[in-house]
Amino acid sequence: MSDSSRDRRDSLRDRRNSFVNAAILTTLAIVLLNPTGLIGSWLVTRYDAWKSRQAVTRLWPTLESVESRLLGPDQHMTPTVIEFIDYECIACRQVAEAVSRAVLAGRVEVVVRHFPLVRIHPNAHSAALAAICSEHYGRFEEAHYSLLTNDDWTRESDWTAWAESIGIDDSPGFQDCLEDGATAARLAEDIRLAEQIGVSGTPSFVTRKGVLGGVGGLATALAEQPGAGRSRPDWGVNSDPVFDSRGHPDPAVSVIGNLGRGSFLAGGRIALLDEKTLLFIDLATGDLLGKAGGGGDGPGEFRAGGPALAWFHRDGDLAIWDALSMRLTVYSRTGELVSTRTLPSAPPGNESVRGPGPYFSPVGVFSDGAMVFSEFPQSGSEARPLIGILEADWEGRLTTIVKVPAHQSLSVLFGYRTYTVIADDQVVVADNETDSINVHDRSGVRLFSVEMPGRRLRVTDARADRALAARRRRDEQSTFGRAGFKRQYVPNEVVPPIDRILVDSDGRLWVRVYRLAEHEAQSWYVGRGTDQLFLVEMPMDWALLDASGELILVRETDELDVHSAVVRRMERRRVSQE
Repeated sequence: MSDSSRDRRDSLRDRRNSFVNAAILTTLAIVLLNPTGLIGSWLVTRYDAWKSRQAVTRLWPTLESVESRLLGPDQHMTPTVIEFIDYECIACRQVAEAVSRAVLAGRVEVVVRHFPLVRIHPNAHSAALAAICSEHYGRFEEAHYSLLTNDDWTRESDWTAWAESIGIDDSPGFQDCLEDGATAARLAEDIRLAEQIGVSGTPSFVTRKGVLGGVGGLATALAEQPGAGRSRPDWGVNSDPVFDSRGHPDPAVSVIGNLGRGSFLAGGRIALLDEKTLLFIDLATGDLLGKAGGGGDGPGEFRAGGPALAWFHRDGDLAIWDALSMRLTVYSRTGELVSTRTLPSAPPGNESVRGPGPYFSPVGVFSDGAMVFSEFPQSGSEARPLIGILEADWEGRLTTIVKVPAHQSLSVLFGYRTYTVIADDQVVVADNETDSINVHDRSGVRLFSVEMPGRRLRVTDARADRALAARRRRDEQSTFGRAGFKRQYVPNEVVPPIDRILVDSDGRLWVRVYRLAEHEAQSWYVGRGTDQLFLVEMPMDWALLDASGELILVRETDELDVHSAVVRRMERRRVSQE
């Protein structure tokens, strides 16, 4: 055979082999990569799970903003899981007891959303409407467990009789609710949310990490919660005070006119601010070590007074900012005047240098003495334009650290606000319209985030009415109210999760759950960095001023509106196993 013939044969064989290899690869690609193939189905599943997690993150505030809740013994500490349910679903009934045990053990709080599968469960739709209506009567938990443990309702259609069996004595009103378009709209919202996050059946459990379907989803949801498998302390406050100004022998301490601030100092001392006068007290002996401050423009004196004086911890000393004199005054723990510094106004004609005016809100002091301000925090409307958190040097120059949303107008009930403090030379920003608290370095770089505590509740008519009445009472006592001015208020749809943050003298971050009129106590989460340390509850009418170790300093107000400074000890009430 000639060389040319052999070459042609080899070429044909190579082309045939290439064709066969391409066919094999194409077949493998079709088998493996098509949506029903091994790899293709795996990729589709992974992509669907990613889309579901993204949707859950975006919609989480809405998902948990309803009153259909199963609450355990500790309503602020427990993490939240969303359960989508069909009351005719056999698997939902099988897992109901395990859900109840987890709730009662304080491991989780469950928000129930409805996803009736009407093609196979013809009564599930009406059962969901009945459960929604039970919320208006404060009977959701009774309704929920009744629907899961008793199936008489699947054979009978008398929902008003069923409502009476769970303690709702308003048959006409309950029937009206069942037929109300708003009830149907709420159910439609539940179904829409389920579809948006990828729920396809019941029961489905939803955490911030995504959707977990089936009976086994509960165990996975519990395992994903923060602190799963470890003890989390729960603290209260001892009723016996360590110090109470009301019993002090010196009238300067026992008769406080306006307790604006208070702080723990090194060496077992506390400092109290009565209007413009500082009181330094030894906690161990109760002795009044000295007084300082007072009204005036001299060194160590103040033009502002009470809460209008902002003060901060600075290396064991007390730094006090007087916005009226634009001056920072530093006192030692023994009450000695350490230093005073005044921020200059912007030089005339030099617009590039703009000092922080008296309407800037002080945020804190860095360890080198530089101050941090927020631009005027109130937006004056429902909108929230971005404002700057600014570092000011002592020549009046301002440097923007980070931009944050302004507070909503005071005319908005349950308004959204941004709280900012300085802790360990880091800028802590808590915007209560978001799901996280962000911590930035001095240059504005975000270092880490922690989950926003508390929960978002829907603003019911009753909550809006109570909040409006409280604002009206406050307005009547104000200068504008006495002049006949009447502000118009509008409520938000959802209650923010928190309403205050502070940094204590130990550098711990305290975050208060939003206080509502129906709450019996105020709850504070306490943490450091990314670690949540404990939750403490105290009476609603106490004003927390500072904390150190297991001690808290609070302002208490009696029935005659007289202030007193009280130091109390926190104590562990219970340790719940999760």
